[in-house]
Amino acid sequence: KMKKLFLLLILIIPSLCFAQTKHNDWWTIIKGNYFYAYTNNESDAALGVICSDGCVYYANLLVECKEGESSNALLSTENGAIPIRITCMFVDDKYLFSLQPNDDITRAFNGAKTVGIAVPLNDGKFSVARFSLTGSENAFKELYKASQKRKEQEATFKNETL
Repeated sequence: KMKKLFLLLILIIPSLCFAQTKHNDWWTIIKGNYFYAYTNNESDAALGVICSDGCVYYANLLVECKEGESSNALLSTENGAIPIRITCMFVDDKYLFSLQPNDDITRAFNGAKTVGIAVPLNDGKFSVARFSLTGSENAFKELYKASQKRKEQEATFKNETL
């Protein structure tokens, strides 16, 4: 349910009125307790991350999938290729894949200019989407700073039992 909430917010957040910041090919949105970065490719597929208490990477690869079904996929950058696990979600009439964030994905993104994601289809073919990573490093830094600022603001001086 938490992932569905995150992904629902992904679709709602861009339509709300508030400041967005552009980092080359990436956008960041800071709205309340949610921090969001994304990019679109020329086919209008999307790749992004949304954070609150944790982060969820997602991709809208413009392919249908079975909700709740997980499968293997391949993520590739100039830094190499890594296998990833993706889970299909159907939110607001769109098929999205959540990607489990991990150190391998972070390393693959670091310093890379492009990323490709290959997803197996039911007919034995693959769907491949490519995205620019130009600006993603700055977008992710902005999300991190916003997250740190939120943590500082949440610091309280209430009594507690230890």
